[in-house]
Amino acid sequence: RKNQYEESIFRAEDERFELDTTIETNFATIQMLQPIAAEINNLSEQEKRRYKLPQPLTAMHQKSIRRLYGAQGAPVIELLQKCPAAAAGSLLKRLQQKDEEWRALREAAERELREVEMNARRPAASPGPRAASCCRGRRTRVKRCSPGTSLSTEYLGYGLATCRGASLLMI
Repeated sequence: RKNQYEESIFRAEDERFELDTTIETNFATIQMLQPIAAEINNLSEQEKRRYKLPQPLTAMHQKSIRRLYGAQGAPVIELLQKCPAAAAGSLLKRLQQKDEEWRALREAAERELREVEMNARRPAASPGPRAASCCRGRRTRVKRCSPGTSLSTEYLGYGLATCRGASLLMI
């Protein structure tokens, strides 16, 4: 059975993978649309109306557009295929905006994952320097109850002492 730290790391890595996949498919769609939008910008109005996509959208590109627009994804894809001049520019701007947003989200998630990994590697019974200095001469046993909470231990028939934010059991 996995402990709570392994569960946290597993969830964080799974979310990281999903976010990385989303960012990469979005970026591939941006790269596909950039040359098309640049080509459309150089065309005259008459040529823009007749312009068709040089190749059909792949499933990956369609998935990226559906993820971006939700229920309205199918009409956007249809508009892009029928009249690329009308949809390519605004779609490209929206994809680039989401790309920046998702990359910032990934950076924040990376910081959180590092914190979770640090908590998982931290020794479970480390009272720290404060406990040793304020409880001299007493034998103490400390156990961490959960990540991010103060140090505590179980009541074993003796009293619990609190030393500068750490709960210690006097033995």
